[in-house]
Amino acid sequence: MRKATLAIAAALLLAAFSTGARAEIPDLIPIQGVLADGGGEFVEGATVMVFRIYQSETAATPLWTESRIVDVQRGFFTVYLGEVTPLPVEVLGAAGELWLGVTVGTDPEMNRMQFASVPFALFCENALGDITPNSVSVGGGLVINSAGQWVGDPTGLVGPAGPMGPTGATGATGATGAVGATGATGPQGPTGATGPQGATGAQGATGPQGTTGPQGPTGATGPQGATGSQGATGPQGPTGATGPQGATGSQGPTGATGPQGLMGAQGPTGQTGATGPQGATGPQGPTGVVSTTTIGGYANAANVTNTFEWTFIGPTVTITTAANQRITASVQAPLALSSGGPISFQYDVCYRPGGSTATPSNFTGGLYSIGQLTTTRVSWTASASRVFESGTWQVGYCIGVFTLPAGWNNDYLNGWFLLTN
Repeated sequence: MRKATLAIAAALLLAAFSTGARAEIPDLIPIQGVLADGGGEFVEGATVMVFRIYQSETAATPLWTESRIVDVQRGFFTVYLGEVTPLPVEVLGAAGELWLGVTVGTDPEMNRMQFASVPFALFCENALGDITPNSVSVGGGLVINSAGQWVGDPTGLVGPAGPMGPTGATGATGATGAVGATGATGPQGPTGATGPQGATGAQGATGPQGTTGPQGPTGATGPQGATGSQGATGPQGPTGATGPQGATGSQGPTGATGPQGLMGAQGPTGQTGATGPQGATGPQGPTGVVSTTTIGGYANAANVTNTFEWTFIGPTVTITTAANQRITASVQAPLALSSGGPISFQYDVCYRPGGSTATPSNFTGGLYSIGQLTTTRVSWTASASRVFESGTWQVGYCIGVFTLPAGWNNDYLNGWFLLTN
């Protein structure tokens, strides 16, 4: 085989990293492309291809490799990476960029193509709505356990105290009322073993509450001490039985609020560092596939005359191109006569501006002929490729007839059109 060339389109369907999501997102990467040899001829039949994923465009060692025997038809093929050799999470979750390398037969590896982000990958980068993890770890350390409890570093969980508000006016202090009698304390229930909670003991009767006397004078409030660091939370011990509630005592006097301290001055802003030089522009990647369109339907010779003129027969498609984009086409079906003969005509892939009724023109270099047939069924294939200027085009299979008898038999045709940059 002469050295192969490849136009390829790839979409990355991100493999789920959690067990619960694997039933919804497949761990596969679909690849489509058109394969031709060094002379521009489409490759046909079973072809050995090796796919490799690298972490950079120049990496020597691949992260993952899969060898496949690919069924190539008129140069067109589709494979799903990961069907033979599973794609591990370590590959799909690799930090930074990922590059695809393709080797055909004994040829050297072609230029690598970088994978881009897709909806699943973008969604995973910023989770929306509810999330349902079993636990949460950061840097290999557990911070939230399976019971939903915070078990990480407690530093920073308590924010600094805000500034104190102004002191309100002190009201008159009344005399302290007498303390009411304390109710009898009920018996305490036994403490249960660690694990399930023991039964709650009976609650004693609550004694009568005494009358509240006038409030005493407010004492001065001392300065507030510094906030100490919070200690780690120890394990929770078993819950003991609830004892009876005692009587509520009278409220003590409230101390006066101390003055607020002065706020310190803000430090100066550091200087901004110099901007580093811009790196060189990398090489341009391989030609990408813009779109693939398929056709299928029955040919109709009712509008074909016996005067040679290119005429669409069967379904057509409309394709919009930018300047210098290429349309590659392949159409096939059997032809036959039910009676009569002979028949003589040429067939090809044709085009004309979208919305026009003008006679179509055939693709350059894609002309085929069939002549002197009677009632023989013949399988045919028309393939062609052409570079277009900017515009919208009606494209389809066409014939030019020299002799078309009344016994023409319409047949089902199908094909595809590939738009590339």
